[in-house]
Amino acid sequence: MSEKGNSAVETRRFHSGDGERIRELNGIAMATTPEYEPDIPDKDLRDDQSNYLDRGGEFLTGIVDGTIVRMGAYATPTEWKEEFVQLYHVIESRSGDRGR
Repeated sequence: MSEKGNSAVETRRFHSGDGERIRELNGIAMATTPEYEPDIPDKDLRDDQSNYLDRGGEFLTGIVDGTIVRMGAYATPTEWKEEFVQLYHVIESRSGDRGR
């Protein structure tokens, strides 16, 4: 393992088991914006495969010490829908647990 704060970020394509963590990160990130409505689900994040990958887009995740801490996606190359979030410090400060 690397020293705290110096962990390498692994980037990989979305996996089918990532959905819950992706929605959790989205909720944390969106809660910091005035537009956030917690009771309105992000339908696109309920089916990442068909909303991004099957439509010619991409969905990437960044992983540190086994935990997804970033995400970035676009629906199609001409319709950029990018949401890239670095939340490693937020998660660590809230729980001190990176091993989710």
